[in-house]
Amino acid sequence: MTSELSNITVHCVGNAHIDPVWRWPWQEGYAETLSTCQSALDRLADSDDFIFSRGQAATYAWVEECAPAMFEEIRKYVREGRWHIVNGWWEQPDCNIPCGESYVRHALYGKRYFKQKFGVDVTTGWNPDTFGHNSGLPQILQKSGFLTYCFFRPGRHEKELPGPYFWWVGPDGSRILAIRPPVGHYCTGGDSMAEEVITSAQSALDMGLKHSVFFYGVGNHGGGPTQENIASIRSVNEAEEGPKANFSTVEKFAQSVSEDAKNFPTVTEDLQHHAPGCYVTHSEIKRLNRHAENRLLRAERWSAIASLTLGTHYPAAEFERAWKQVLFNQFHDILAGTSLPVAYDHAREQMGEATAIAARIQNAALQGMAAQIDTRVDDTIPTAAGKGRPILIFNPSSWQRLDAIAVQWGWRGEESDILVDDSGKQVPFQYTDPDIFGGGSRIFFEADIPAHGYRVYRLLPNPEDDTAKHVEDALAPQAGDNWLENSKWRLEFDEKSGELKRLFDKKNKVETLAGNACALIVMKDKGDTWGHDIPTWREEIGRFGDAKFKVTQLGASRAVLRVDTTWGASATRQEFTLHRNSSRIDVKLSIDWHEKHQLLKLSIPAAIKSGVLTYETPYSTIVRVANGLEDPGQNWIDLSGGATDHTDATIPYGFALLN
Repeated sequence: MTSELSNITVHCVGNAHIDPVWRWPWQEGYAETLSTCQSALDRLADSDDFIFSRGQAATYAWVEECAPAMFEEIRKYVREGRWHIVNGWWEQPDCNIPCGESYVRHALYGKRYFKQKFGVDVTTGWNPDTFGHNSGLPQILQKSGFLTYCFFRPGRHEKELPGPYFWWVGPDGSRILAIRPPVGHYCTGGDSMAEEVITSAQSALDMGLKHSVFFYGVGNHGGGPTQENIASIRSVNEAEEGPKANFSTVEKFAQSVSEDAKNFPTVTEDLQHHAPGCYVTHSEIKRLNRHAENRLLRAERWSAIASLTLGTHYPAAEFERAWKQVLFNQFHDILAGTSLPVAYDHAREQMGEATAIAARIQNAALQGMAAQIDTRVDDTIPTAAGKGRPILIFNPSSWQRLDAIAVQWGWRGEESDILVDDSGKQVPFQYTDPDIFGGGSRIFFEADIPAHGYRVYRLLPNPEDDTAKHVEDALAPQAGDNWLENSKWRLEFDEKSGELKRLFDKKNKVETLAGNACALIVMKDKGDTWGHDIPTWREEIGRFGDAKFKVTQLGASRAVLRVDTTWGASATRQEFTLHRNSSRIDVKLSIDWHEKHQLLKLSIPAAIKSGVLTYETPYSTIVRVANGLEDPGQNWIDLSGGATDHTDATIPYGFALLN
């Protein structure tokens, strides 16, 4: 130990990381939260200088719910400044998969809870166990009032950073002081911490700093700092020429290095890659999350519009209840798919409650607005716009949309029926089989609806006037045994493998593929659920094939080609849909998977030159190098560069994959 270390102060942050769900269900996490909080309170009572840090508002709500006396004792130590509240979010979520609004709601409901219950405005961001951190977070964190952001993953062996302390800058220029502690882990053992404290001090000395930060405390299944932890930290102060070891907080550390922080380096990218496999593990929970987010956002829009236009009650409390169920199940070990099976039975129930609340609220808002829209038949109107069966379509998006619509009802329509919009213009449509018991009708058509608005279409049975003239079918999509075509695209499939061998852009005269696309490739997977230490999967061991084709829908509005393939004991079904007017190609993939230690990839080799990859991230975008690494994306990924047209000229061109 050198005398230089005596000038170093190590801020020792006692914490207790709790996975409310992981290798145990939430009920056990609930019980462990109570046990850990009691242990921390015992340490606080035993040691006048000890300071404890904890976050996760959801777990505080558990304590408040069933242990009010313990909750009051925690409030006492918060007032004394010895129980430090960090994180400020409802949970410690996965920080790649949820949408931007989910992170805003974590801060909204988490910070509001801590302000109301403890009078504290939390400024320390804290996601130490989360597997990766998207590039949009600096903006969300800064604008939510956070000053620092603590993380451990990706670890030092997984991502090189310019230092343990740096300014993390978002695409809009927002920045926040990010901290990846130079030594140790958020979850330590229960024995002596003296050696780690000294190593942390040495790291500060090496960086020319006088302060370092060190986390300690038994975690995952809770526990927190032990008596031996605390005694060993005190022992560092008793050693000659040793560093100062203070029971402290991240906030005090940040204040201590505020002058040095002016010269900390800057990072402008996302923080990856730890556990890349978890971003495709357990697809059900990821679907449930996306579904719940979308349902809640739609319900909130319509409820807000109904409140403004009709004066109806805006059910903020119900939305909060629903959002909290979603936010809890965004906890990183749940949403990443890395928990035990029973956890997903519980997640399914809780996500179901959230979506049911959203569905009820949205229905009430739409029904209320629909009741104010006059859709009665008006015989005085000379055009078809005032006649026929009304079909009222709402658009929840903030932009005008031309999109595919399916509508069904309980009586049987006729092939001679026509569909018109609110101006009397005829709209192509097609009948298909309904899924109503006892018969009925279902139609598909493309609706053009204004942003956050509605439009009335009408189905006219057996018209006898000029409106009976049917739409010319020259633009109707076409299909054959192994091909699809509309005015924009020509798709051709390999007869044996079922892979898409040609995707021809008819407008730009571009062959867009560099090889067979929508190929289902089986890869060797030697990793665990997380895909630890596997940057990419490249060892191909087989492909799905033995294709069987069937045209399942063909009409004026759309054409659908179904492709069934098999490999080993597994089977897949891809349904390709071309619409009449949309340039979008819809692909619905269903997988019946029975293989072990293997990973399935959907490959789409694009004939793009000098391509640039742009990913949507929560409330932002990020440009990444196309280097084959497994990177998480949100709703879409765009690959843009150049492509060769029929004259061998290179033209600006790009693909977007939308999820």
